[in-house]
Amino acid sequence: MEEEVCNSAIIYENIYFKLYVTGDNLENIYLVSQSKELQEKYDSNDTLSHEAKLKLIDELMEYFYNYWILIQQIGDNKLYTLHLDLNLIMIEVPVHYYLKIKQLLDKLKPVIETNLKETNFKVTNKLAKYFLDLILTLYKPIKPINII
Repeated sequence: MEEEVCNSAIIYENIYFKLYVTGDNLENIYLVSQSKELQEKYDSNDTLSHEAKLKLIDELMEYFYNYWILIQQIGDNKLYTLHLDLNLIMIEVPVHYYLKIKQLLDKLKPVIETNLKETNFKVTNKLAKYFLDLILTLYKPIKPINII
C-alpha cells in the first residue's frame, strides 16, 4: 500500500504501526502495520508487557489525533486521502479501545468533514475485516471508505 514518492514524512512510528504522509503536497496519510518480523520480536509478554503494548496504541492514537487537529488549526484547505493497512497487529486489543477509537473519530468530525476526501482500508485477512466491521458498527463514517 506504500507508494514511491519523493515527498514523505514520518509522523509517528513504533514496533506495531507507522503513521506517515506522502505525495506532492503530502496529501496522502498512511497508517500501516509494521512487518510481521518486527512485531514478532516483541510478541512475548516477557519482552514487552501487554500494558506497554497498549500504551503504544494510545501513543499512535494521540499522534493521529494531533496531526488532524494541526491540519484544522492551521486552516489547511487541502483534501487528504487516508490509507489504512492494519492487517497484522499482534496485540490483543480490549473492547474498550474500540470505543476510544470511536470517540477519537467523533472528536475529529469537523476536520474530517472539511479535509478528508476518502479512506482506503486494505483488508487481507479476517481479523482486519472484523476490526473494520466493529469500528463501523460503532462509528458512522461521514466520508467514503473504500475496502481494497
